[in-house]
Amino acid sequence: MIEGQYSAGASTSNPTDTNLTAGSGSEKSSESTKTFANKCITHLPNELIVKILSSPSLSLRDVSACRRVNRRWQGLVDDHHLLARPYSHHLHHRPMPQAVQRYQTFTRGWLADFSDKGRELTAELDRLRGHPHFSEIVFFSIAKLFASTQYLTYQNVGSVHHSTEVNMARFSPDGSCLVTASDGGTAKIWELIAGQWQKKATIGHRESVITARFSPDGCHLVTTSYASTVKIHGLVAGQWQKKVTIRHGEIVWDARFSPDGGHLVTASEDGSTQIWGLDAGQWQCKGIVSHNGGVYFASFSPDGHHLATASRDLTAKIWRRDDGQWQVKATLRHNGCVRIARFSPDGSYLVTASADHTAKIWRRDGAGQWRLKATIEHSKTVFSADFSPDGNRLATSSADHTIKIWKFVDGRWLEETTIRHGRWREEAPTVYVPHAIFSPDGFHLATFSDSICTVGIWGLVAGKWQEKVIIRNSGWLNNVSFSPDGSRLVIACANHTAQVWLLKCWEDRDKT
Repeated sequence: MIEGQYSAGASTSNPTDTNLTAGSGSEKSSESTKTFANKCITHLPNELIVKILSSPSLSLRDVSACRRVNRRWQGLVDDHHLLARPYSHHLHHRPMPQAVQRYQTFTRGWLADFSDKGRELTAELDRLRGHPHFSEIVFFSIAKLFASTQYLTYQNVGSVHHSTEVNMARFSPDGSCLVTASDGGTAKIWELIAGQWQKKATIGHRESVITARFSPDGCHLVTTSYASTVKIHGLVAGQWQKKVTIRHGEIVWDARFSPDGGHLVTASEDGSTQIWGLDAGQWQCKGIVSHNGGVYFASFSPDGHHLATASRDLTAKIWRRDDGQWQVKATLRHNGCVRIARFSPDGSYLVTASADHTAKIWRRDGAGQWRLKATIEHSKTVFSADFSPDGNRLATSSADHTIKIWKFVDGRWLEETTIRHGRWREEAPTVYVPHAIFSPDGFHLATFSDSICTVGIWGLVAGKWQEKVIIRNSGWLNNVSFSPDGSRLVIACANHTAQVWLLKCWEDRDKT
């Protein structure tokens, strides 16, 4: 076995096996192709095998598709951590030089306390600390551990406080920091030091702060407010400093960074979307696009070349920058205001969610035109829609108290399951809105409501979505977010707190 290459759980008698994670050239690809043939793996075209083993354009979706070919492919993908390579490529712009330190100070101890399997995993990971994709291997090791754990529980490991309701809470890309946004006109940045969340900075707005997000590299932070402003702060010599204030005519509902962190897009009730870019350390306006009504949502495509906006004017629009100007490339229509317009992880699909009780899935064809591929129907407004990290599933959340999960099968989007908050309904007012977010590994779903004091964690067990754990809270919930490695949840609460919960294995002696 070549030093630093990971082939746990697989035979090491043939040295070409180690190329499954290294694959950096046509010679290695050719050798690995022969290795696959010798193992009688289901035949695939040579060009696909070469792409899997060596191409820098390898995507999560490619590997996920190969994993589904048959069980022997699945074993090779999992045992050799092929998923770590596309994950690393997809996130090449967010390096984590402190991955080993993070593993030693937090992840290792958590894994050892998680379960017997977690303790066994630490021994394998200890041997791989010099691997160039160590942080990605840790991520997928944890993902496999979660997927194989049928019973989960959460332990409250910390809370941070505001003087008013907390609207949003999110982890930084490396999980070491936390940002919270409150009704009191402040956002606070917290850092985990010696097991305690300590406040590092306070960002002020004149009115309620709606959203707060870190950039992909964790070096910038954006906050939006009812005061019609957006503020960008940057990390300079360990201190958070204001870089620019962006002004709109009305409430700014959201702001998001591009995947490479070099651009920012805002969405405002004034009907405009502003695009800002980072040049020589300075944020500058790069363009403004408009709708005939308030813009609820705006986001970049995974490659950063396109922009999607969702508006009160019953449309979503897709824009592309040509010759320095953002030009509309498609107008997608609903019969009600559009609340979400989000690209799939590979950028080939777009989902829109609307007050007309539907979510629609659109696909870009070979001519660059966006065509309607599927319509998901609810009985009330659809407030959110989100693809899973591998792009093979979609979850929609509606005011009809249901969350629907759709799966991409043989070129079609098919309904996989419907999750209802039935057992909690008697605790809630007549009207409430459920929400759902996928975990970073895509094998779990967190569901919550803005008027029910409970979070449900659902997981795939033998191909079926089953409830794994319920987290009960003393106050209404505004937002839930996973940590990047999926080991923790942070819950933004109406009781002036954001609470951090740690995932653990539930060793129930009666579960047999």
